[in-house]
Amino acid sequence: MSRTASRRSSPPMASMARSTMSSARRRLAAASDVVSARGREWRRQRCNSVIRLAKDSGDNPPSALSPAVDTSASGRAGLTGASGARSAVDPRDRARRGKPGRRHPSSDGSSPSWPVIGPAAVGAGNGETQMEPRAASPGAARHGSAPLPSRGRARGAAGGGPSTGESAGRVGFVGSSPTTDSRRGYPDNSLPLCSPPSTFLSSQTRNQLDAMPFQTIADFRLTTRVVHGAGSISRLPDLFPEGSRVLVVADKGLADAGIVDQATAVFDDAQIPYALFTDVVGNPVARNVTAGARAYAQAGCDAILGLGGGSPMDVAKMIGVLVSHGGRIDQYLGAPAKITGDIPPLVCAATTYGTGSEVTPFAVLTNPKTQNKDPVISWKIAPQVAVLDPELCVALPVAVGGPTGMDALTHAIESYTNLMATPLTESIALGAIELIGQHLRTACANDYELEATEQMLLASCMAGMAFSQTRLGNVHAMSHPVGAQFGVHHGIANAILLPHVMDFNLQARLAKFGDIAQALGEDTDGLSDYDAACLAVEQVRQLNDDLGIPGQLREAGVKVSGVAALSKAAMQSGNVRVNPRQTTLDDMKTLFRTAI
Repeated sequence: MSRTASRRSSPPMASMARSTMSSARRRLAAASDVVSARGREWRRQRCNSVIRLAKDSGDNPPSALSPAVDTSASGRAGLTGASGARSAVDPRDRARRGKPGRRHPSSDGSSPSWPVIGPAAVGAGNGETQMEPRAASPGAARHGSAPLPSRGRARGAAGGGPSTGESAGRVGFVGSSPTTDSRRGYPDNSLPLCSPPSTFLSSQTRNQLDAMPFQTIADFRLTTRVVHGAGSISRLPDLFPEGSRVLVVADKGLADAGIVDQATAVFDDAQIPYALFTDVVGNPVARNVTAGARAYAQAGCDAILGLGGGSPMDVAKMIGVLVSHGGRIDQYLGAPAKITGDIPPLVCAATTYGTGSEVTPFAVLTNPKTQNKDPVISWKIAPQVAVLDPELCVALPVAVGGPTGMDALTHAIESYTNLMATPLTESIALGAIELIGQHLRTACANDYELEATEQMLLASCMAGMAFSQTRLGNVHAMSHPVGAQFGVHHGIANAILLPHVMDFNLQARLAKFGDIAQALGEDTDGLSDYDAACLAVEQVRQLNDDLGIPGQLREAGVKVSGVAALSKAAMQSGNVRVNPRQTTLDDMKTLFRTAI
């Protein structure tokens, strides 16, 4: 056959390409339909299971989703060793590169006992603990990851210590290891995406959660311009619209310290009219916001400067809501849909590092009647500009700078490890953790260390950017009622609670906790994921010690008698739902008892 005849008998190249592409598209479409159908069926079954469990459990969140513990002989080996007798040496001490382990005493001076936490443990009437086995998640099967052995600081009947039935007065945590990649996936012992709201959540909190839905598609938003550097407060006249009359919102402490004068001197030089409002307390109440809105109207202001830490900035945001939308501030708590329009131009200048409020869409109000803190949430209240001038906070005493710095660290760690973290938020949060590890001690030890102070301001701002997208976790769910009911400083409450909650969440985020240890300056080379994760908790405890922050809430005035009320209030927080490990009401009570 001639070459010409061969070419004529073959199909044209363009026709072959179209045929091949059409065939490929059909195969891809068929495969996509199969995958989508399987995914929909798995989600439907999981949702039905969760909803059925929620109905069966009455007032308790679904217990079958609580972390389960392998109590078989092989599972106990991870806790007890070959002989079944658990060593009294804390495993995190083995991570100290060959250093001898130390016993970690409990509050009464004895070695602590760590029974199982949560309703997954069912007493058999004789002090024994029975567990139902948990199957690997569909994600584990798809990705080929096998469940890790159950590890944790547990001492039960088989481990040389009292069983859960014998140790009611002692508390602690054990969690199952995640069956999916704990760095990126949703582990088996965390809430599924389709989980219904806990019956403990109020309708107000459900509205908040509806306003910030859990994402399979992330929406990263930043609306605040950031001006930073020594002397940046001098830029204030350029940050407000021309012809503005500014209400300066601060607290009396800042006014007495002369920091307010630094800001108003800039307005005086630029001949910008302003009015002062300094009736702001540490845990703001509705009265403060109403009085501020009245001062705004009486002075004929049309712009706001929030100057200070979280409280003045939060009050400034809520004043903006009232003067632009009217009514009472409690109408806007947990109701973002009611904030329909812009608030007046708002600039926030931070005089402490910690809250990140200068870039967040949140403001927190204390309710004296319920003894809880309720949020106003809307991107409409995020400041237009944030000013980070280290010269405003170089004289910050360690008694203030330490707790506020730990507040920033808590924001970053909770954002980095919670269920809504994304690659964007993770990179920002981990960067904030590293800056805090490098500079917090220096900033607190040297009042006039401008470089360290500026880096702390940036770290706090970065943490605020991260948790604005992701929310937080159990630490903040717990610290808000602690502050409202016992008047504990927010930063101190967070600092005390952080290592306890990290212990609770450890197994759900081993790899990420290892990242945190590295960011805080630990060398984790050669360590197991578990030992590296334990170093992160130890570093946080050491940081608290270095800053003179107590290790237990009782040292800050919190009473054990308040555990029930504190736990119920904490479970109302939407932050519980995004915590990396599922938390029940019983878990929350145990957490509080441990921290107190």
